[in-house]
Amino acid sequence: MARVQGYEDLLGRLQAYKKKYYQNLLIKGILLALAIALSAYLLVNSLEYSLRFSTPLRAVLLFGFLTLVAWALFRWILHPIWKLFTLDRHLSDQEAAGQIGRYFPQIKDKLLNTIQLHDLSVSENALISASISQKSQEVSKIPFVDAVNFKENRKYLKFLGAPLIVVLIILLAAPQLFTESTPRLINFNKTYAPVAPFNFNLINEQLTAFKNEDFSLALNFSGTAIPNTAYLRTNDRRIKMQRNDQGLFEFTFTKIQSNTEFQFEAAGYNSNSYTIEVVSRPNLKSFDIDLEFPRYLQKQNESLQNTGNLQIPEGTTINWSFKALETEKITLSFAKDQRPNELQTSDNELFEFKKVAKSSDQYTLNLQNEYSSNKEQIEYRIDVIEDKYPEITLDQFRDTTLFSYMVFGGNISDDYGLSQLRLYYSVQRSNDSKKSSATGIPISLKTQSKNQSYFFQWDIDSLRLEEGDKVNYYLQVWDNDGVNGAKSTKTAQHAFKLPTKKEINEALEKQAKDTENQIDESLQDAKELSEKIEEAEDRLKTKKTLDWQDKKLLEEIIERKEALSKDIER
Repeated sequence: MARVQGYEDLLGRLQAYKKKYYQNLLIKGILLALAIALSAYLLVNSLEYSLRFSTPLRAVLLFGFLTLVAWALFRWILHPIWKLFTLDRHLSDQEAAGQIGRYFPQIKDKLLNTIQLHDLSVSENALISASISQKSQEVSKIPFVDAVNFKENRKYLKFLGAPLIVVLIILLAAPQLFTESTPRLINFNKTYAPVAPFNFNLINEQLTAFKNEDFSLALNFSGTAIPNTAYLRTNDRRIKMQRNDQGLFEFTFTKIQSNTEFQFEAAGYNSNSYTIEVVSRPNLKSFDIDLEFPRYLQKQNESLQNTGNLQIPEGTTINWSFKALETEKITLSFAKDQRPNELQTSDNELFEFKKVAKSSDQYTLNLQNEYSSNKEQIEYRIDVIEDKYPEITLDQFRDTTLFSYMVFGGNISDDYGLSQLRLYYSVQRSNDSKKSSATGIPISLKTQSKNQSYFFQWDIDSLRLEEGDKVNYYLQVWDNDGVNGAKSTKTAQHAFKLPTKKEINEALEKQAKDTENQIDESLQDAKELSEKIEEAEDRLKTKKTLDWQDKKLLEEIIERKEALSKDIER
């Protein structure tokens, strides 16, 4: 059919009418849905507050209220929205034309007849097209959207206003009607006790207990009529609570294992129900320690189980592996460090850490999860055995006749082993005030032996010393410390001077004079001894037996004779 002049514009204005028509239905639906929801909310809360229904009746009220609200939402809001976005599927053009005709008397059936004529199959009929065009022109000046008046929805405000005002008044005057009833409706499966003439006051701020630990509850009362006894109801048990000196009623769950629901009872009234949530503290299950000793010690590595206190050589690498339950984080804090070390985890239970021990220290283990840390402090000590300095003793013998050699001997020792032993010397010539630089001579030793003796003969004639030359010398030994580097210990510095001829002659003269004096003393002793012998002979001539004094005199003579013989021999 050929396009009819003015008819397309008429259809466009008809679509605008449909859109406004459903918008008006949506506004009406929102007002009615809110009115129904508020009225139902007010009704169910008032009933529950006044009658305090049992669990099944509270469930009926709650789900009945939700069903009514869902129906109102669908019937008055969602359904108009759906129609608003699908205009052609619901209100037809003819129905819309009829509604507009009833609103505008001057139109009557003209708009409807126009649409009906257009729907006829009259292809190429000029007479019908002219009639449609004429009728379209007649209604073109009339605003179809005015047939829908949003202000007519004001009459529905009274349905919303009445329950809204009542709700606001109750919120101001008696909010407990909602604050007490609504939670009971929502938690319909929870038991609520009747209102007592006193208040149950639970002292515990938190109802979180730790598994396998004791948990104590404390209760007191407030009000005009205070009961003298209180009971705890849990797991179908009724337990009398003990009253302490402060007037609190107490009960302790011993080594609680799982979540526990309870309520209090006193004077025939029950409190609200409470639930103790049982959680787990982080728990150290076990731990292993692998010790990697410094290589120079030639000591086999060790593994320890559940042993935190350590006594180890300096430079040992410690590898901790902790197995923990219910643990999110482990920190290892050393007394000499300023910040704790958070351990790396390879799975949900294993935490690892590595450290090289250089000095003695203490360390503390702290386990954490979202609820708490470990209850008791976990603390251990590391005693580090430092690598000691080596020790050396020195005995020496000098050739005092030809001055051709010196002999050194003694003991050397270390806690882990020795690396080298050397003799250092410097020569100061008699005709030169400067001392020569020190020269070292290695002395053989057993590096694997911790305690050993040494012997070394030093041929000093190779130094070609002359009269008055001086030799300064000392011995130095090193250990095999692979952590701090080899440490050394020196003997005291000694000196040897090759005497001059004059000094030798003076020494010989002095020795000869000393010998002469000793001979003179020996001669005097011999003379005195001879006199003693003569005296003894005279006393013994007249005696047949020897008394004690005679024996003592003879012993003294024998001792002096032996001493005189030694002096003469020397």
